[in-house]
Amino acid sequence: MSFVTKIKEKFNNIDYLIVTASTVFCSGMTFLFSIIARHYIEPALTGIYASCILLETYLAYAQFGVLNAYNRDMPQFMGAKRDDDALNLRNSSISFIWLSYLIVCIIASIVVSIMYALGMIESKFYFGYLLAFIYLIIDTTATFCMNTARIYGKFNFSAWVNIAKTLIAFFLGILGVKYFGYYGLYVMPIAAGVFAVIFYYRTCFEGFKIGIDFVLLKEEIKTGFPLMVNNLVWTLVGSVDKFVILIFMSTVALGIYDVPQMVFTAMVLIPQTISQVFYYKVSYAYGKTNDKNVLINMCNKYTNVMGLITGAVAVIGFYVMPVFVKLIMPKYVDGIFPAQILLIGVAIYGSTMLYGNIFSVMKWNKDLIVNSIILCIFNVVFSTTLVLLLGREINNVAFGTAISYAAYSFLLLARLSKKFDTSIVGLLMAGWWPLLLTVVPAILLYILLPNIFVGFAIAMILLCVEAIYFYKRDRK
Repeated sequence: MSFVTKIKEKFNNIDYLIVTASTVFCSGMTFLFSIIARHYIEPALTGIYASCILLETYLAYAQFGVLNAYNRDMPQFMGAKRDDDALNLRNSSISFIWLSYLIVCIIASIVVSIMYALGMIESKFYFGYLLAFIYLIIDTTATFCMNTARIYGKFNFSAWVNIAKTLIAFFLGILGVKYFGYYGLYVMPIAAGVFAVIFYYRTCFEGFKIGIDFVLLKEEIKTGFPLMVNNLVWTLVGSVDKFVILIFMSTVALGIYDVPQMVFTAMVLIPQTISQVFYYKVSYAYGKTNDKNVLINMCNKYTNVMGLITGAVAVIGFYVMPVFVKLIMPKYVDGIFPAQILLIGVAIYGSTMLYGNIFSVMKWNKDLIVNSIILCIFNVVFSTTLVLLLGREINNVAFGTAISYAAYSFLLLARLSKKFDTSIVGLLMAGWWPLLLTVVPAILLYILLPNIFVGFAIAMILLCVEAIYFYKRDRK
């Protein structure tokens, strides 16, 4: 075996690691762009941008689950050597997605054009919506290409494309924001999609012909639509607080709330990544033993680690984020306190995230959707109630969202306790206890000590002591 062949095999063996690393890197670059962009852009304009992208997010569901079904069925056709069916599925899927998005975007463009002509929306909203419609088609095509490349087994290639298009789009985005202001916010996401399609073109569109097999399409929508519904519910969960702010406040408030949103995105990425790694181990163990007790015991063990790590990240974010915002994003300092509130709520939810994967392992699909709907209801009720009772401030929206995630976490543990006939106290001790043991002292130090740097140093020492304690305890 040649040296080159050996190197290729080694890369193939670590393809999932490379894909994960590229995802984390690109998320970091996108987060960095958001921070730098906010240095130039006023909160009101950021709020307008968030509103336009929010509409694009929901228009994306005009594919009716075809993309979801494609991601599930295409690998099966490839594995069964049904190349003709796979080619037909690829051509039909992307053709339908383009057609449906084109129709939706034309209708939406006519509506916003009428609203603009009647003076109902200002120019930045109008042109922002039009740019969002363009972004919708480009971004979905790029996602389709990435999924197709990975279905073809080109994981490493997709990882490098992800990095390359993000780096190019990052620098173009910075130039766009610097020279074009508000409209420059759209440069990075659109550029990332365009370059992704360019890089993937030869791999994903070889032998492509526009055409729709309506018999196949009907089956794809029938089976893919339920999968899309679950994604839609989670989109609702992630945008409830934005809708509350838009209804009761203003785009300026939504722009300032961008700081908590950025913190939420960064915070939830870490437990999600850890949860995915542990998920495979838990699934493997359950498949090997078919024992529910093994499943819950492993989740308790890994959740203990998750609670500690999530707590550490929350503490670091709680102390570092205010300094960071004051230095880099001084126009958004009013978003610091609600960001800290949301950080704690998401940390509580993140510490028990692995327990949510049990529903997937056990194939409790209906329960998964019900759980998502419950979280959505929690968020609507708590956020709206606090805003109406305590005042129209983003702090109250953040409190409501944080409480909803904490309540959802507790409800999740209560449902698992009943299904597995195990003590809810034990589940709380596995996830919440190491988290609260880290976070509560750190918050008290932040409030009581006038120098946050001293408080941060003490909090880190306490964190190290706690980590050593749990490490020695688990080795016994």
